[in-house]
Formats: sequence, structure tokens, C-alpha cells
Amino acid sequence: MRILLVEDHQESRKDLQRLIERRGHEVVAVGSAEEAKQAIAAQAFPFLILDWMLPGKSGIELCRELRAQPRGDDTFILLVTARDDTGDLEQALAAGANDYLTKPLDLALLNVRLSVAERQIRELAERNQARVALQESARAMTEILEKTTDAFFAVDREWKFIYLNPEAETLLGRRRELSPRDDRANAAGIRSERRRGQGLVRDARVSERRRSVGFFPRRH
Repeated sequence: MRILLVEDHQESRKDLQRLIERRGHEVVAVGSAEEAKQAIAAQAFPFLILDWMLPGKSGIELCRELRAQPRGDDTFILLVTARDDTGDLEQALAAGANDYLTKPLDLALLNVRLSVAERQIRELAERNQARVALQESARAMTEILEKTTDAFFAVDREWKFIYLNPEAETLLGRRRELSPRDDRANAAGIRSERRRGQGLVRDARVSERRRSVGFFPRRH
């Protein structure tokens, strides 16, 4: 795993870097928040070990900045501090730190914290992979629906339209930007058509409570 270590004290930085590398990790070590931002701009780090007291911008300020960025929650941040007051530690967690260690560092406790971080980072990577796969599946399905010659639409549990493909727009005479009032009126009309048994709509229940999808086969 690639880890960014931000520690302004040179000897402490070298010692901590050596300890972490013994666990098989690749460590990039810098001495300030500005150097850390430059390193993060150049490459991604799933794990950041950040000292609270740094020259210039503090570690906790950098933590807040990183969390405010898009995908800022993808990095595990371990804040290292000599402060052990409960209020200070609560402030660290409120700024977005996932965990913290107090100085002087205890080697056994450091290993425990690293093990916890490694497990959570693996779990986060797995969730991100699943999210990407789901997004790709949704993109592929949307592409199919956009190109099909049949009409598909989806409504939520309040019968508001949440999706229409181009054929459904043509068939229903609707645009995709729909008002809630029009949604209900059009959905009521569709339900009425279905009750009269004209056989135009075959719908599948996606969720009893959330949404339904509709399908209008193209007549040949």
C-alpha cells in the first residue's frame, strides 16, 4: 500500500517511515502540509499519516481541506498528535480523521492502528470496486434502453416519472423534464388505460414501495 507520511520532525519522520516500511508498505515522507498537497496532486494515497503540529498550515487544517474535496472520504487519515485532551481528540475526529495516535508513539499500539487502517482501506477498495461495477452496469442498461425501438419508462411510488427513454417520450408525448403535477396526471391516465384492458402496458414491479417500470412494445 502507498502511504503518505506528513511529519515535520526529521528524525521522527525517518523512524516512523522505517517502522511502516517493515510492514511492506511504500512510504512517501514529507515535512509540511504544502509538500503533502503537492504529493497528493501527483499520485493517489489511500492512507495518510498526518502530524497535527506542522509548520504553516496545521495537520488538522489539511485534514479538513482533504475531506472537503471530491472523493475526499476515500483516504484513510491517521492523525498523530502530542495532545491527549479529550476535546482536542474530538476536534481531530470532527475534522475528518479516521483515527488518531498520541505521542510518544507506542510501537505495539502503532501496529494495532495500522492493522485497523489496512482492513478498513481494503473494505473501502472493495466497496469502490462494487460501486464502479454498478455504475458501469447502469450505464450499459441505460445505453440499451436509449437505443431500443420499444418504449420504457419508470415511476416512483408516488407515480412520478423518473425515467423515459426516447421512444417513451414519443409515445407518451412527454419530455424528460416533468413536473410533479404532470407526473401524477399522466400516471393516472396510464393506470386507467391498463384497467380498460387495452394491453398496451406490461409492467414489472421493481420494488413494492419504491418504483415501477413500464414497457410499451413497438407495434409492427
